[in-house]
Amino acid sequence: MQKLIKLGIGFWVLTLAAPYSAEVELLFSLVEQSHEHRGMAPQVRREDIAKKLRESLAGAKSRIFIAIYSITHIKITNAIIKAKNKVITDAKTDREQKIEIKVIVDKKAMNDENVLASIQELVAAGIHVRTFNPSKIGKEEGFMHNKYAIIDNIFWTGSFNFTNGAQDKNQENVAIMKGNQELIEQTLHSFNILWEYSDRVMPLAPLPPHNLKDEYYRKRTQDEDDDRHEGSKQYKRS
Repeated sequence: MQKLIKLGIGFWVLTLAAPYSAEVELLFSLVEQSHEHRGMAPQVRREDIAKKLRESLAGAKSRIFIAIYSITHIKITNAIIKAKNKVITDAKTDREQKIEIKVIVDKKAMNDENVLASIQELVAAGIHVRTFNPSKIGKEEGFMHNKYAIIDNIFWTGSFNFTNGAQDKNQENVAIMKGNQELIEQTLHSFNILWEYSDRVMPLAPLPPHNLKDEYYRKRTQDEDDDRHEGSKQYKRS
């Protein structure tokens, strides 16, 4: 039996029955802020889903596998690059290792100049990025419309593209699932199939810029959280 438990405003945990028993945090773009006056419409605020994702990426210790239709959000792009630069030290063996990162995106989505710029930033940082090629499965066309990430043993999925519009404008949902290894293994299997039927994104020179006519980029290109050039850090892995 599944049980939905509310722990606080905008935070729910869904407990699923075996074999998919897991802790699930549900996120929605609009969450209730207060309901002080009975009979009046509740006050709402926008959930910072992008921040939640960046926190998950920052906590990664072994792998980040992403299948996403498009990426334009500067902070999310930077968080992926920052994870690439981390050095993890295994507490048991004292050996150093890097986080394995793979990203699959939709090829047609890269016709957008801001998607292209974000993807090329990842490629320039040494991150393996591929675009799904439907011709490899005998199809003339079709979108790579997945929106999920495997971060260590956390499964992140929902309607949320890693874009400015998803964070700032759209109504989106996300489920963050923890504690189910079978779910992770099945998702990894699906991801590996997609990876095999995808083409490598080659680096472009010079690096294509974001469209600074876009209000979002005018405001955020110099964001204080932009630390993509920060040097490698040491982290302990238990």
